[in-house]
Amino acid sequence: MADQWDSLMAAAQQGWQILQDASARLPFTIDDAAMQQIWSRVQGVASGGAVEQSALTGLTTAGQVITGTVLMVIVLFFFLQDAERIWGFLLNWFPPRHTEELRRTGRDTVRTLGGYVRGTAAVAVIEMLAIAVGCGCSVCRSRPR
Repeated sequence: MADQWDSLMAAAQQGWQILQDASARLPFTIDDAAMQQIWSRVQGVASGGAVEQSALTGLTTAGQVITGTVLMVIVLFFFLQDAERIWGFLLNWFPPRHTEELRRTGRDTVRTLGGYVRGTAAVAVIEMLAIAVGCGCSVCRSRPR
């Protein structure tokens, strides 16, 4: 790509000239200053300034997504691990006559949420294995013998 940069810029300039010629035939006018501003932005991207910034923004976003995912998994693990103690702490805020019913509701909720997480993880593992086997089979078939 770096070897073709000059020809790419020449093609972009030629395309820009065609666009300007076509805009002159429109029934309405386009401000020349706006067109020049757009072209200077295109040249700024071509020189690499905006490309570096957008790459940095992309890396930052990817880092935030990965960090958020790891943090969510860790918090979910400890929440499921300590859910009964957390629920016991929250039960202290309710009147004693409702404690047993709320405790049973909490146990059912933890059991249901844990089953959901385990089921989702199992489906994800099975799907991952199926995709890996499928990709492995397609790679084996596509190799010349």
